[in-house]
Amino acid sequence: MLRAHAFVEEQEITLVGGWGVGVDMANWLCGSQSLIVLAYEQPEFVTEPLEMIHQWNLRRMRLVLGGKLDLFIRRAWYEGCDFLRPQFYRDVVLPRLKAEIDLAHEHGALFGYICSSGTRPLLDFYKPQ
Repeated sequence: MLRAHAFVEEQEITLVGGWGVGVDMANWLCGSQSLIVLAYEQPEFVTEPLEMIHQWNLRRMRLVLGGKLDLFIRRAWYEGCDFLRPQFYRDVVLPRLKAEIDLAHEHGALFGYICSSGTRPLLDFYKPQ
């Protein structure tokens, strides 16, 4: 990290790290179609593995953020409403996402969130409360 910070300062660039995950990982583990159906039909079933992924992700984040990053990124390609209902996002994804954002900010890092599709129904959730 010392070498990385020296390079970042010399080049006047941003030190980025992460690749936090959430629903993306659940997709990899369950398969996209299965996860979409389960999130609609049995949301409580999907909540448990998402909590396990979230706890794992927090541990990873603490390690990476300990290196004093400028920006932590979470991939969320499958967290839009092309795949999830807005109420599932609000009740299950959003509280975990907020905890991860708070953790990044506690470490002085910005938080980047890559969700590029199905975001229109979620715009109000993205606003700071």
